[in-house]
Amino acid sequence: MQRWNVGFNSLNGCIMRRLTVMLLILSVLLLSLGSKTDTLTEYQVRAAYLYNFVKFVKWPGSAFESDSQPIIIGLFSGNQVEEELQKIIRNRTIDSRSIAIRTLENPQDAAVCHVVYFGDIERRHQIATINLIRKKPILTISDAGYFCRIGGMIQFNIEDNKLGLAINRKAADAAQLEISAKLLRVAQIVE
Repeated sequence: MQRWNVGFNSLNGCIMRRLTVMLLILSVLLLSLGSKTDTLTEYQVRAAYLYNFVKFVKWPGSAFESDSQPIIIGLFSGNQVEEELQKIIRNRTIDSRSIAIRTLENPQDAAVCHVVYFGDIERRHQIATINLIRKKPILTISDAGYFCRIGGMIQFNIEDNKLGLAINRKAADAAQLEISAKLLRVAQIVE
């Protein structure tokens, strides 16, 4: 009986990981149903994942000035995900908070955000921004392959329609952000 229980628990964990990944993918597809095109663009997919990642994070109460303050997502100027993200967040809330997008011109602008998505900005600008906001309750996300190694929190990339995901728990913990176990289960943990 013991062996069967161990095998069942292992199988259950595997099923839960697959189910979580499928739910993330399903969320992306459901968000895109309003789209007039048959295929999703790279920017639609990135915007949908960005929105969904935010749903799996809890901020400390001190991160918000009031109960009505929106979740502010910062995107550096020229980020092509912004237009698609605007469509997704329209009339949506996360934990009863509306969502606002702020265009960032420099690393200092990131300090007033709850989320910063780096997009295609240069590595040196990513490092400067991360160093400036380190330990503040600001979720940092990028699709750069080195992002977690430089102190970023969530790194994702999409290759061949598959999501690769890494999470730097140490950076998230230092910022007092609680990342859902559901998201942690499907990610490679980078320290």
